[in-house]
Amino acid sequence: MIKFDSNNKPVLDEEFLQYEKEWHQLRKDTIEYGNKRQEELDEKFGLTDFQKACAFDYLAKAHKETAFFKDF
Repeated sequence: MIKFDSNNKPVLDEEFLQYEKEWHQLRKDTIEYGNKRQEELDEKFGLTDFQKACAFDYLAKAHKETAFFKDF
């Protein structure tokens, strides 16, 4: 079990370091999967690199208030 100190910060013991390692791997896997799916989507709709950039710019601005784009 991951332990936290009195300031609610994780104790950097072996268990937390394993959690951190797996956390990083999960993010890496998620990004790789997302990139692959994005390529498939762009290819499906025949978008050029410029069109992909324009579509993303539009969607990011149009949906900036939604949870999906809050990280951008």
